[in-house]
Amino acid sequence: MSKRLHLRRGTFDLSPGTTFDLSVWMAGHGQSAVSSLGRLMRRPIATSVTVLAAAVALSFPFALYIMLDNAHRAMGGVDRNAQLTVFLRHDIDESQTASIAAALRRWDTVRQVRVVTRAEALAEYQRMTGFDDVQVLFEGENPLPDLIVVTPRIETPDRATLAALRDRLSAQSEVDFVEIDLVWVDRLAAIIETLRRITQALFVMLGLGILLISGNTIRLGIESRREEIGIIRLFGATDAFIRRPFLYIGLWYGLTAGGIACLLVAGTTRLVAGPVERLVMLYSSDFELVGLQPWSAVVVIAAGGLLGLGGAWIAVARELTEESMPR
Repeated sequence: MSKRLHLRRGTFDLSPGTTFDLSVWMAGHGQSAVSSLGRLMRRPIATSVTVLAAAVALSFPFALYIMLDNAHRAMGGVDRNAQLTVFLRHDIDESQTASIAAALRRWDTVRQVRVVTRAEALAEYQRMTGFDDVQVLFEGENPLPDLIVVTPRIETPDRATLAALRDRLSAQSEVDFVEIDLVWVDRLAAIIETLRRITQALFVMLGLGILLISGNTIRLGIESRREEIGIIRLFGATDAFIRRPFLYIGLWYGLTAGGIACLLVAGTTRLVAGPVERLVMLYSSDFELVGLQPWSAVVVIAAGGLLGLGGAWIAVARELTEESMPR
């Protein structure tokens, strides 16, 4: 007869004559969870060292991830503000410049046009260089042309779109040349992508480190209780029953390490928030530093718990299969 599963008054009927009491199963897991937590609390120094080591290893890749996420957001702001500077021929007067600007505003690929006259450009040059009288330097002439600053309509233009708009502007007879300096943006994006790959590699390596930390700690716990395990096996204890408290110890290690890692990341973000705000003010930007979000904290704690549980499972499975383990 095939096995059937029925739920009836908290009891699972697995097969004829065999029942599994759900309340007893839950009570056993609750007892194992509480007893394993108490065992850890009775060894505060050893537990703290293990948890802090795992927390530091777990916090580092997540802190780097938050840094890269903020850098990517800042890069997005740079891309949205991508502009092209159109230098007009020197023989173009202000009325012609105004007509050219009016024509550019009608282009479907242009969102904003700002005219900078040669007089304004000369005043800006004087302010930046600190010369009191640049007219003397240029012998009474203004060698700077009128220029037009063009902002693309596309909110996040790619390089191909910008290049096409640059070529279209350069084809105008009144335009001397068009400047668009986004090479440094490409370089910064490449650096950020490289750091992102490094972050992923660090997460894998440090995750393996947390598995080893948790597994080695659990292995030492099994060694200290080897005789106890042999005794309870004489009374018919199964591998699942023996494994259960050690798995909860690994889970407590991981969850606690994840919580402490969240505190470390939040503290680090708060520490650098002040300098970042001052830097943003100097650049007149609306960028806001984003720290560890609630969903990120859940991910960190869950990742810690899974890594601790995985390390404990590997350690217990290895020890239970050894021939030296009493049976």
